[in-house]
Amino acid sequence: MSRNILLGILIFIALLVVGWIALNRKAQRFGISCAGLTTFGATPIPYFDIQVRGNGEWRTVHKTQNIDAETLLWITETQPQVLIIGQGYDGKSVVQPDVMQMQSPNCKIEVMKTAEALKLYNQLRDEKTRVAIHVRSSG
Repeated sequence: MSRNILLGILIFIALLVVGWIALNRKAQRFGISCAGLTTFGATPIPYFDIQVRGNGEWRTVHKTQNIDAETLLWITETQPQVLIIGQGYDGKSVVQPDVMQMQSPNCKIEVMKTAEALKLYNQLRDEKTRVAIHVRSSG
């Protein structure tokens, strides 16, 4: 492979990385995401579901169709004002009744499709609300 072609490929890759970071640069915000890929900050997270605490800490979690209170314990430890549950892009994940029993005057629970959940999370973070989210990344 000629040196010019290799240099061109490296420049192209560098531009892709810079472009990705520029489009997803806001810290502790969701960026470009779709079924099977969630971007948090500038970090692309393929396949896995993700949880973000009210203080911004995040982790990946195993996929599950049924979302129960035990699944959400880690993100509720920081006592968010709002807990958002993204049910997948098709909205078919089942939220168990024990989750809604977690709602209190100090913690509102919002359940919606993932695309809307990510938008709401970003909006509430911009408003300085202590918000936590469970994101189902697939359909």
